[in-house]
Amino acid sequence: MPAARSQLFLPASPGSPIRATSRTPIHGRPLRVADLFAGAGGLSEGFRQAGYEVVAATDIDPDAVATYRFNFPEARVIVGDIRVPAVRRQVLDALAHIDVIVGGPPCQAFSQVRNHARMIDDPRNSLYREFVAILRATRPAAFVMENVTGMDQMGARDQIASDLALDDQYSVLPQIVDAADYGVPQTRKRLLFIGVRRDLDTAPPMLEGSGATRAMALARVRETRYDVVIEDSLRGAWLRELLSDPSCTDLVTAAQAISDLASLGADECARPVITHRAWS
Repeated sequence: MPAARSQLFLPASPGSPIRATSRTPIHGRPLRVADLFAGAGGLSEGFRQAGYEVVAATDIDPDAVATYRFNFPEARVIVGDIRVPAVRRQVLDALAHIDVIVGGPPCQAFSQVRNHARMIDDPRNSLYREFVAILRATRPAAFVMENVTGMDQMGARDQIASDLALDDQYSVLPQIVDAADYGVPQTRKRLLFIGVRRDLDTAPPMLEGSGATRAMALARVRETRYDVVIEDSLRGAWLRELLSDPSCTDLVTAAQAISDLASLGADECARPVITHRAWS
């Protein structure tokens, strides 16, 4: 990756207010993405939708890897424990010419934060330590690390951002995002750490989405019924109109998401459909 000014963009769901102006800033080619702790490929799918090229991934679960290979046949996928030297060498070889690294390594030692111990030093956070070590070894143009918001509640945000900055080599912007703001019919919050290498002179983006989760809430009106309550009068009314529009993909209700199943009888099964939607 040349040390030149570059524009970097993160994936957005189809129809999202987040728009990208370019996905080919490096010599006219798409940015190449590697997914660590990839599972079935949720993060990879979002980046693929946004125009990135997914070229490598790894996970310890063979069933997850089988699913990933089905969804991303063009990618080099490595199965195994990344802490094992032989597996780590394969991963580093696959990441030799990568532009962006993404992943959600488990970080179990929340309690240590209260004792002012560094999370990266806790043996229970070995997978998180591997993520940081791979960043240091490969120095990609950018990275996204995703995890549960419990990290933030335990006060670990600053520790993690400091670890990921790699002695100030990266500019790191932590932020909490909710999948419901990006066209998913479910409130699902995640803590993201978005980092961009400082020599690229590009700030990490702040993701905004639709803002629906800040403007609206659900309230129970009867035992089995909920209704939308407007908490932001300026944006809420407009967002409620979008929510009732079946053609809008910025805001999606559960009813809209499963509306194609209404024609099935009680004894019928839906045929498997492979979808390509970020955050699914």
